[in-house]
Amino acid sequence: MVKRVEKAPTHGAIAESILLNTASRNDDLIALVKILDSIEGPYSVLLDAPWGDGKTFFVKSLEEVLKDINPNIATNATMSDSLKKVTSSLQSVETPFLPFYFNAWKYDFAEDPISALFANMAIEFNKISFRKSYSARSCIASVIDASLAVASTRLKVADMTKTFSGESLIEAYEKHTLLRERINALAEESILEVANKLVIIIDELDRCRPDFSIRLLEQTKSLFQNENIIIIISTDSLQLAHATAGSYGPKFDSQHFIERFFDQRLTLMPSNAYKVATGETIHDSFHNYDLLKNELIESRKLTIRDCARIYEKLAAGRAYCDMHDDGSLVAAIIKCLFIPLLIFIEREDTELFRAITRGTNFDALYEYGSHYSTFTNFLNKNLHFIKTGQRQNETAEVTEEERKDYIRDICIWLFSSNRNGRECNDAYSRIGMPRGIDPGILATLRFPLRS
Repeated sequence: MVKRVEKAPTHGAIAESILLNTASRNDDLIALVKILDSIEGPYSVLLDAPWGDGKTFFVKSLEEVLKDINPNIATNATMSDSLKKVTSSLQSVETPFLPFYFNAWKYDFAEDPISALFANMAIEFNKISFRKSYSARSCIASVIDASLAVASTRLKVADMTKTFSGESLIEAYEKHTLLRERINALAEESILEVANKLVIIIDELDRCRPDFSIRLLEQTKSLFQNENIIIIISTDSLQLAHATAGSYGPKFDSQHFIERFFDQRLTLMPSNAYKVATGETIHDSFHNYDLLKNELIESRKLTIRDCARIYEKLAAGRAYCDMHDDGSLVAAIIKCLFIPLLIFIEREDTELFRAITRGTNFDALYEYGSHYSTFTNFLNKNLHFIKTGQRQNETAEVTEEERKDYIRDICIWLFSSNRNGRECNDAYSRIGMPRGIDPGILATLRFPLRS
């Protein structure tokens, strides 16, 4: 069975993450809520982190925490028990918040971003169980009336707006001042029934169409000027800047352009990506596959998404190492060294992977692997044994040329397109043919299931 390995921010996953503090970000959640409590609006915050570093998980966790500390919102009891890991440190927070999460990328097909945002808000607020009567739904509908021309969006809000109001959408849409007035009414009259602050969390902006992203930034800056509204933009500012530069040209100062939309930038510190993605810690091992895998991981700044995507293939490769073969040194080198290297090469450099596995560059794998001590040390010990018949635990006296030639011969035997050619036969005579090694597995990195 094949499925996505990235963990979705479901209620259960969020509860577990906070309970176990998997990402070590509970303190960051507490600190951010206290910052929000101290803000006098209107205010906008940029929450900045690279792609795949858990921003969505973090802001969805923030949404649940803000709901939980609002006495006017009925929350799931099981969820609340887990959230106590955070909320118990927020007793001093006096401000009831009403959070709203908006995945901008999900709606970037819409012509008008702000209309998409409020239509989604109406839908999401209908799902919340409030402990008191609440008029925001009708107020949001009036905002939609003032912001949305039905012909300009694919969102199915026409039926909703017909229910709430019969006002001409086109006329209202043309009146910018009316739109701002109705947003203010939402913040001052309706929101205050259940909260002191409306916190709008806009996520995935860096993945949207550049024109959609820019327009949404401009609209939020222009329209959300009420003191009861806080905007949090969760994004990778570098990717957003690149997208902006793509619209305005490479000489455009996109970084400074973006900065003008925010009052404060908060950087989300990196977590233990491997632990968050896999539930495991990188641990010491005597197995050379594990040693090289750990060295490869630790030499890179992998995001949570990176680790999640590469973990299953690394685990499958490790299981393949334990499957039956002839026990030769060549087989051990192929399994313990070649497999983890090729997994990372495939991920990082498609051109290099093809050059190696299609036999157009027999030296490239050695050049790549020679940067890692596990690779070199394992080769030294095994080549020393081949030369002398003696095991040596110390660094063996093996030359660079000997290591390079040996790996080249293995690559020729594995990846040569001419299996019966002289070059392949000569390589075979020097290294011997390891039984139980299928070259196709190395070329495709599709490992057989353990029998």
